[in-house]
Amino acid sequence: MNGKPALLAHVYGTEPAPTSYTLPFVVSQGKGTFGTTFRTSLPRVTSDVGYVTGLSLKLGRTYSAAGRRHSYLSASCPAPKGFRGAVFPFAKASFAFRGGHTLRSTLTRTCQVGG
Repeated sequence: MNGKPALLAHVYGTEPAPTSYTLPFVVSQGKGTFGTTFRTSLPRVTSDVGYVTGLSLKLGRTYSAAGRRHSYLSASCPAPKGFRGAVFPFAKASFAFRGGHTLRSTLTRTCQVGG
């Protein structure tokens, strides 16, 4: 959007009447542990006719190395030297609601050092 990378999401509902929205997620580089940030806002009209019951985001960018396909999301294991594996923060979600309430969650994953 406006010359910057974006991700579009399709949001739909069936009650009280079939409704559909396309939400633009602005893609930016963050600082710290999490490098890529996706940010959007729900249209105000959605809060008057319903509520969000779920959110799913699937990223599938891959690359090839040594004749095998790999996901950018698992390109390395952040285990300290001498450790065979590690637990690491994989993704973080943060939601802000009208009235100042927020909800935050971090998804963790494990990895093993090859070789």
